[in-house]
Amino acid sequence: MPQNNRSGKLKKNNFYEIDTKIVEEAVIYSETLINGYLRNRYTIPLSDIPPIIKYLLINLVDYRLCSKQFQTKVPEVVLLKYKNAVKTLEQIQNGIVSLGFKHIQKGFKNQKGGNYAQI
Repeated sequence: MPQNNRSGKLKKNNFYEIDTKIVEEAVIYSETLINGYLRNRYTIPLSDIPPIIKYLLINLVDYRLCSKQFQTKVPEVVLLKYKNAVKTLEQIQNGIVSLGFKHIQKGFKNQKGGNYAQI
């Protein structure tokens, strides 16, 4: 009997058939989560996607796929990467970590109370 993995089903020949709908849902969910953290600081959509956002997206998608597969317990390494991704997003949102853009959304106050300019 075929087994399920994070994003598909194991076929008889031991190759996984990817369920693109499951993967697509995980990507959309993760992109929406990232945008929620960035929305008040940066103009969305970003003109360029920094590598850090790509890495965070991968970790969020992996967690989403694992949580759908295992239902009860996500592997510890995947959970740790997810928690670190969320922590990094919070740091970006709070101005502790920068995406490297010269300007950010108008009216946003940094931690020292100064305003930033709009992109």
